Amino acid sequence: MTDLNAQITDPAGVLEKIEDGVAILLDGGKKDRNAIIDFVRMVVNSQYSDHSISEQEILQITKRLEKRFDISMEIGNLLSAETYTPWLDNARKDIEWYYWERYKRLLPDKKFNRKVINVLDIDTDKILDHLENPQKKGGWKRKGLCVGHVQSGKTANYLGVICKAADAGYKVIIVLAGLLSALRNQTQERIDEGFVGFDSSRQLETTTLEEKLTGVGKFHDYSNWRSPVPLTTNSKDFDRAIATQLRAQISHFREPVIFVLKKNVSILKNLIDWLKNNNSELNRFPMLLIDDEADHASINTNKEDEDPTATNRRIRELLNLFEQNSYLGYTATPFANIFVNPESDDEMLMDDLFPSDFIISLDTPTNYIGAARIFENDGDLDIVREINDFEDILPLNHKKDEFPAVLPPSLHEAVRTFILVKAIRNLRGQGSSHNSMLINISRFTDIQSHVKWQVHEYLTELRDAIKNHYALPEKQALSSSSMQELKTTWVKEFFRTEFTWEKIQKELRKAVSPIRVIEVNGSKNSEPLDYNRRDYPSGRSVIAIGGLSLSRRLTLEGLTISYFLRNSIMYDTLMQMGRWFGYRPGFDDICRIYMTAEAKSW
Repeated sequence: MTDLNAQITDPAGVLEKIEDGVAILLDGGKKDRNAIIDFVRMVVNSQYSDHSISEQEILQITKRLEKRFDISMEIGNLLSAETYTPWLDNARKDIEWYYWERYKRLLPDKKFNRKVINVLDIDTDKILDHLENPQKKGGWKRKGLCVGHVQSGKTANYLGVICKAADAGYKVIIVLAGLLSALRNQTQERIDEGFVGFDSSRQLETTTLEEKLTGVGKFHDYSNWRSPVPLTTNSKDFDRAIATQLRAQISHFREPVIFVLKKNVSILKNLIDWLKNNNSELNRFPMLLIDDEADHASINTNKEDEDPTATNRRIRELLNLFEQNSYLGYTATPFANIFVNPESDDEMLMDDLFPSDFIISLDTPTNYIGAARIFENDGDLDIVREINDFEDILPLNHKKDEFPAVLPPSLHEAVRTFILVKAIRNLRGQGSSHNSMLINISRFTDIQSHVKWQVHEYLTELRDAIKNHYALPEKQALSSSSMQELKTTWVKEFFRTEFTWEKIQKELRKAVSPIRVIEVNGSKNSEPLDYNRRDYPSGRSVIAIGGLSLSRRLTLEGLTISYFLRNSIMYDTLMQMGRWFGYRPGFDDICRIYMTAEAKSW
């Protein structure tokens, strides 16, 4: 009998491509093992006949698919105000679901199975139904909040809401995407992929449409080509001067207009001024505002007898430019939102952003890795490693000029672990997947820059040792102290994985070569955390060093190693800052989190 857990080495990622292809063909609809095997063989024979795919590998793909098809998800729970009046069921017959159907076709590519897509469909219908009907005459406003787990797929949900809202008739869609440019750019990329259909930064290029297409754009039909109008791009926030030069008004466009903005007071003011001065009859256009990380910066934290905070005031002013508006916040940590005083009222700016009409709590798919699996006593993932060797090097409470002379030994070990993880993922057929490590040890950017160069030097030392020794017999290879340390780390962390040290050693050079150390912060040394497949078709491997910039909503694709030295005891901060929750298909067992015992207990 074939052992389904036997070693499978697939550095080129061919097996993963076959798996994805079969999953899309089956659409999660066939659970019978023999039927899955038949489809795998069909794809292998028709598309991969020049590869030697063994019977063992076909059975391994089948096993992965069975696990993938078994993922389930519950429908979200909703609290609704008494003023709620259903409208969507009656209106459905008059709506052409062009944008939603296009997005729905993309989801299997993102490893969503049929059951999860069906729940997403139901949840987004609920949300749209609790927003107002954009065809309703007269003035109206709605305010709601979606609560989801950290890194659980809230973006996928609001992309579905955006698509359905556009189909239903919302003309202006504004997404507030956090406080940082890197986060705004990443959000714009996802909206380009899931809603716009082409790379927004290339919309004025003279290249063909085919060259600009991305995501849902590949499902285009030239006889019925439609696309939203992005007035921001994945490299540039809203620019009032450029928008004015275009001499464009919202009324000039037949399709919905979308803005993806940084949650910044001056940018919000620029948009408000442009909308006021360059667009007539704004009251004709139903507007949907999506506030991502709605608990962060959007809330009015001033006292009742004081003016609202600047960002809060601008968001409220933006909403009230439109007689017909819906506000929808998304967050994993909703404490600030639900404690807004619902009775507060400002004469000039109307009511605050309290979710007065509905709150929906989104469920997570069964393959989601959350706090319970990592931090609770009965959690099934043994991935946290406590560290206590940093106090004499970089204490938790330090000043901005207290640069560490060396790195803690535990950080050296974390870097070695990251290289080993990359080698294991290569051998598991995930070589073309993104791979990331996070280092969050200080809020000061100067210290982050300093640590970046220290990590770079250590990585270079390891890279040189691997280059000179990886191909040698084991005994000779281990004459290098760096190679010996790598093996010691492998024995400590990954001895029970399916690969021998001999295989790991041979894979080390390919694993370490593409790794790059970057800092992601507000300094001039910062680099974009870009995972664009156009620029990185074989996946990207990064060690990202930062603080606040890495702490909210920014997704580190393929995050495997987190090294976290911060002294916060706030629940929402700890939930957000490590970025350790999310989805790790096929590599959840080799992820690691390095943190203090105190932070773990908090």
